[in-house]
Amino acid sequence: MRISLLLEREPFGEILERTLPTLLTALSGQRHVVKWHDNARVAASHPDGQREQLWICNPYLNAIFRPTVHADAFMPVLREFARSTAWWRRPAQYAYAAAATRRPTAGWLAGPRVTVSPPVKEADALIIMGGNNRLRIADAASGAMHVILKVGRDPHRVSDDLALRRAAPYLPIPSLLQVGEGEAWFTEALAPGRPLNRLPERRDRDRALRHTRAALEQLVRRTMREVPREDYIDCLLDGIVRGLTSTPLLAKCRDRLGRIARTLARVGGEPSHAQPVTVAQTHGDLQPGNVLAGDGRVWIIDWEYTAPRQSGFDALTYSLRSRFPSGLATRALTAVTDGHPVEADLLHHWPGLTWETHAARCRTLAIFLLEELLLRIRESEDTAFRCLSTGTELFFTEVERASGDLVSLAA
Repeated sequence: MRISLLLEREPFGEILERTLPTLLTALSGQRHVVKWHDNARVAASHPDGQREQLWICNPYLNAIFRPTVHADAFMPVLREFARSTAWWRRPAQYAYAAAATRRPTAGWLAGPRVTVSPPVKEADALIIMGGNNRLRIADAASGAMHVILKVGRDPHRVSDDLALRRAAPYLPIPSLLQVGEGEAWFTEALAPGRPLNRLPERRDRDRALRHTRAALEQLVRRTMREVPREDYIDCLLDGIVRGLTSTPLLAKCRDRLGRIARTLARVGGEPSHAQPVTVAQTHGDLQPGNVLAGDGRVWIIDWEYTAPRQSGFDALTYSLRSRFPSGLATRALTAVTDGHPVEADLLHHWPGLTWETHAARCRTLAIFLLEELLLRIRESEDTAFRCLSTGTELFFTEVERASGDLVSLAA
């Protein structure tokens, strides 16, 4: 998630001030203090010098950097943002990215400022990037990516990621270089790849997707197990009820989301003699931005949502584009009626996934939407959040529509 969106949802500056010093201190061996300045004019009273170091923030490029940053340091940002996924936006986006990463226009286009004291050494090779649950520092000079969990976030977002890497070294994940005390942060190799949806050539996208599918299918086959359907659905419902009860932001839509969850549970659990659910370890956020390709290699990144779910969860997430909720209900309806998702045919022959019949697709999608609903609710539990993200609110609306469609289709 870009800093521009994080600023709407949470007190990002305060979180940065409380989180980043831990990582900087661990890396440098000396204690650092970080200050966020919403107003660039305020930061003007903090000149760059021997005691305080000035950084600038471009929220739309998701980057915090030194005014004197080396051009090479911007490569992780440019690979992600310099080329739009919409062809008609590409010229303007390319021009903006170029201006926002070059002097002097980088300073003009940036907004908030950050000061760090004492100054960080070799800072002109570093880019700080925001994220949903973590902050990252890309170090172009050493080829490393330093990752730390944001203050207040669920520690499992890091510990589960690290556990998965250790248990599945065959997966194409950037190499783990260092783990901090208490697993609060870690360092991995900086993958020199471009996100799947930013690759200009169709053949390169198809090749990267095939490689990704093979890796995740291997993970599924090695971890799959059968769980009684009723037990699995009850577990999802229990998690949803607990999340709705403990999340202040969801108070106004608690009854509505509870009804949606119960509707999906009925569809997913019928008939009572339906076969068990095959559960396996999953990535949890398989979208084009989390698959990088370059130099003849493919990496799957950002495993912070890894957890056991129904075995086809990742295939459904990617095929239905559930991380982009606009139109999700329509895509789900198409998948049930035609048996094919809108973009990628990942679902047929996916290990452990029941997709052959109309009734099986209804049950599978109902459970998938329950799993997604639980994930979104847990994402909203942070008491620091000022509001739900626009995407989350839209997701709830789309799932409500989809649940009604599934009831009609399953009848």
